Amino acid sequence: MTELDRLCATIPFHDADPAQRAAVLRRLADSELHAALAADPVDDRADLRMFDLPGGTVALAADDAAELAGFLGGPVAHVSLPGRVLAAELAQAGQGLLVNPGRPSEMLLDAATLGWLVAALAPAPDSEDTAPQRLAAPRPASSHSCSVGSRPRGGYFQMQ
Repeated sequence: MTELDRLCATIPFHDADPAQRAAVLRRLADSELHAALAADPVDDRADLRMFDLPGGTVALAADDAAELAGFLGGPVAHVSLPGRVLAAELAQAGQGLLVNPGRPSEMLLDAATLGWLVAALAPAPDSEDTAPQRLAAPRPASSHSCSVGSRPRGGYFQMQ
C-alpha cells in the first residue's frame, strides 16, 4: 500500500473534506508518479497516453509502476517523474489526470484542479523580495491638517 493509498484508506479522495484533500494533493505533488506513454520514448521525446473521458482528456498515472501495468493489462511504456512536474505540464496543456484507478487513492483531477495545485505549490517570494526597501519618517502634511472631532458626519477625522 502506497502513501497515497494510506491517506485515502478510510475516506476516498473525492469524499474527503477540503483539509484531507489538500493533504492528499500535497502528497501527490511530492510522489513519484509513473505516467503511461503512447509508445516507447524516442530520444528525449515521450508522448503521454491520453484518454478521452466525458470531462475532458486525461493522462493515466500511478504511484506504483506495477499497479499501472496491472491496470492496463500488462507491461506498458511509462515515464517516472514528480507529481508536481506532471501536474504542471498537464495543467498548461489544459488536460486532466487520472491517478491510481481502482485503488483507494483513485482520483480524477481536471485541468483546473491541476492548475490550482501548481499555483498552490509555487515558491513563496524570498524574504528579501518582501522586505521594505527603505524606511523613512512620514512626510509632513501639505497645507491641510487633520483634527479629531466629536464624530463629524464624515467620520472621526475631518479635513480643515
